Amino acid sequence: MRKRTLTAALLMLLPAMARAGEVSRIALVLDEGNASAMLEATSQRYVEAMQRIVQTRWQEEYTARRWETLEAAMADTPVARLEYRVSAGGSPVRLYHGMGGPPLGTVAKEALGGPTPPPSPTSLSIDDPWDDAADPEAVSASRASYQAQDAEDAGMYAPDDGLHVRARMRAVDGSVLHPYEIDGSDRALDAEFKVLAELEHDLRSGAIPRGGSAALLISTETCNSCDYAFRAISHHYGIDLHVTRIVSSIPPAERTRLIAEGRARMRGTRLVDAASGRPLLATDALASGRESQVRQALSPSAMNRRFRHVTWEPRTFRLATPAETRSQGAGEEDRQGPDC
Repeated sequence: MRKRTLTAALLMLLPAMARAGEVSRIALVLDEGNASAMLEATSQRYVEAMQRIVQTRWQEEYTARRWETLEAAMADTPVARLEYRVSAGGSPVRLYHGMGGPPLGTVAKEALGGPTPPPSPTSLSIDDPWDDAADPEAVSASRASYQAQDAEDAGMYAPDDGLHVRARMRAVDGSVLHPYEIDGSDRALDAEFKVLAELEHDLRSGAIPRGGSAALLISTETCNSCDYAFRAISHHYGIDLHVTRIVSSIPPAERTRLIAEGRARMRGTRLVDAASGRPLLATDALASGRESQVRQALSPSAMNRRFRHVTWEPRTFRLATPAETRSQGAGEEDRQGPDC
């Protein structure tokens, strides 16, 4: 379905409400306020859960390529955070945290137990079961499978405490949110869709009152499907929704001005503060923080693991000394090349 046709169709589905909320949007370029820090805190929840999953279910040693695939997935997958308030200016009554993509149990299985990943991946590669002629029954079955895996993973997360809530894989039956398949991807797996679905679950159950306001912070751009979801939940539940999305680039003129004023300099491909060297762009600040999280919690050295069958160089990263990754007098099996 073409984007123009899809957008028109989605708008026709919006329910008419006596008191419809409003949706506002801004794009965040520079790391101002604490936006990157808030999303980094959301990411930390998922990194810690993945650490528990690997420690519990994947206890063997794996090739460096598999570890790299897992690390890339956890550092790069979009995250979203939503604050819901009942009164303007009041404290949030719920903070929803979401990560895009399949459940973490599926991510770990694909990285550590699936087909051999290619060298130096930049992100987790999972076969997408949907295409332009997606079978609705197949989509429904795949979502049900993900919901079951997400439920199985629940014990690996820090428990919800009444304020902080993890966005689960929710069924869309009876929901005003209708995820679409766009460009071969099921948008029900988007981080922002997950937090909206969790918010709707609480609104429908009466856990929180309707008619409040919500601030949604997203680590990436949004698609037409999620843009529709913003309007749908705002209109149906009378919520004023403010969406902040982090964009990954700065206009060249703005970059030139910051450098000319002495406020910024280039460090490699990143624009950094001239004095402290800290990333100035929100996307770079968040990426740096998430990379550090993964390195500290999910690297083999952090988990007291060794690389399996390390016989090739150079590796894209180095987490331990050669003596730690390969002992002298290794057996014949250790001298063979990677087999997985």
